Amino acid sequence: MGTTYVRLTAPGSFCEQGVVCISPHGSDILRVFNLSDQGMERLSSAITSTWSRGIKSGAWQADKLYEFRFHGNPWPGAGAEAIQSRRLMVGIFRCMLGMGYGLALSPNVSKRQGAKDAWVFLQRFDSWRCSDPRDIFAISFNRANRIRIIDAKDEITALITHVAGRYWRKGTAKIGSYEGVPEIELAGSPWDANGKDSTANRVLVAQLVAGLAGAGYTVYASLASERGNGCRPDSWVVVKNPPTLTGNT
Repeated sequence: MGTTYVRLTAPGSFCEQGVVCISPHGSDILRVFNLSDQGMERLSSAITSTWSRGIKSGAWQADKLYEFRFHGNPWPGAGAEAIQSRRLMVGIFRCMLGMGYGLALSPNVSKRQGAKDAWVFLQRFDSWRCSDPRDIFAISFNRANRIRIIDAKDEITALITHVAGRYWRKGTAKIGSYEGVPEIELAGSPWDANGKDSTANRVLVAQLVAGLAGAGYTVYASLASERGNGCRPDSWVVVKNPPTLTGNT
């Protein structure tokens, strides 16, 4: 059966103008609700520059609802596509921040196996730009014991490596690279832990958040490329000195 779309209407001007919902679907689809034509042009450009395999198609599907289909499979991504998928996420967030939209919520509203988070943005500040492209980057948690740091500054990579080695109770097994990005291999299996390790892995995550905050960075979003049994841990979008999401004025 094909997808059935309904006409979407908003109850007021703020809902019409101030909120955008972006949601990955399947393995190669991204849907965007309520972004202006100009905003869609900027988002399309951001996607093209960060997803190397390109856009297969893009079209309006219903009132205010636009759908991209990609070449390749960014959701959840494997191998080189796993790295590009995180770059795509970062590119989308950089673009939305640049248009004054801050992330308000990243809910999962489906019980289906493999369902993905939606990203709800509110327009709450003037346009924002980072002074260095590496001021916004991704961290992904992979396999049972890997941390990958995608497009961060060298000193931030060093910080994350130090924190991981110090605060994971079993230490690091190997420092290397994966598809051209730094990869930390931790001893043991922190992302598939039980017993004491199921607490220790949370302590590690807390220390990573604190270490980044001490360097002026915020874990701006923690996103799941899919939900369900056996799925991967979240990936993080990390931003240096992000704008504050303020109330509507």
